[in-house]
Amino acid sequence: MASNECVMRSYGNNTMKISFFSTIGDRDEQQDRFGCSLHKDDGIVVVCDGMGGYEHGAEAAELTVNVLCAVFYGAQEEYDPVSLMVNCAVECDSSISQMCTEDGQKIRSGCTLVSLIVRDRQLYWCSVGDSRAYLKRKGEFVQFTLDHNYRTVIDEKLRTGELDMEEYEHELKRGEALISYIGIGNLGLIDYNSSPIELESGDRLIIMSDGLYRFLSDGEIHDCLEEYADAAEALRKLEELVQISAKERNASRDNMTVALIDIL
Repeated sequence: MASNECVMRSYGNNTMKISFFSTIGDRDEQQDRFGCSLHKDDGIVVVCDGMGGYEHGAEAAELTVNVLCAVFYGAQEEYDPVSLMVNCAVECDSSISQMCTEDGQKIRSGCTLVSLIVRDRQLYWCSVGDSRAYLKRKGEFVQFTLDHNYRTVIDEKLRTGELDMEEYEHELKRGEALISYIGIGNLGLIDYNSSPIELESGDRLIIMSDGLYRFLSDGEIHDCLEEYADAAEALRKLEELVQISAKERNASRDNMTVALIDIL
C-alpha cells in the first residue's frame, strides 16, 4: 500500500451528513478503521485506531467497527444509545483479549474507539483510548472525550501537587502509553455521556485518530473547519496541513482517520 494512499467517503440522512477521510501516512499498514450505519433520522459513526505496537491491530479495529454498526442496524426502535455502545465495547474487548493463534498462543491486540450516535437531534457518545471527538458550534471548539493515556494521569497528579514539575517531566516520557483500550481485557475505563447533548443545525462534530491531533493543534483544526464549509474541502485541507507539519518536523506520519459530521 503506497504511503499516500487515501480514502474519502460521504454518507447522509435527514439529520446529518458524514464525511470520512483516511490515509495510511508513512506506515506499512493501515490499521485505522471507520464506519457508519444510518436509518432515516438517526445514525452511528465509529472510528477505531488499531494499536500499531500490537499484532493484529487492524483486525481488532475492524471487528469493533463492524460489531457496533451491525448491532445499531439491528437495534429495536426504543434502544438505549449509550447502553448499546457500552455493551458493544465490553463485548469487543472480551473477544479481542481472548484472541489466539491457531496453535493456541495468546495474541496481543487492541484498538481505540470513538463512537457517536445522533438520534432525535441529540448526541450520545462512547470512547476508549486516545482517539478524540470534538463539537464545533458558533466559534467554539470543545473536546468532549478524555484521552485514556498516562499523560492524563500525570496531568492530574501535577494539578493536585502529587508530582512536582521535575517529576512530571520525567514521567512525561511515557505520556502516550494507553491506560485503556479495546482488547485490554476486563475493560474498566470507558467514557460516555449519561445525558445527551442537544444538537443544533450548523453544529459540526469531528472524530479522529491521533494521526491528526499529533500534528495539528485544536486551534488549527478549528480554524480549518471554520474556513471550509464544504466537508470534503475541509478534510483535504486538514490532510495538507498535516503533511506540511510533518515535513517541518521531519517526522514520520501515523495512520490518520477523520470523520466530519455536519448536523443539518
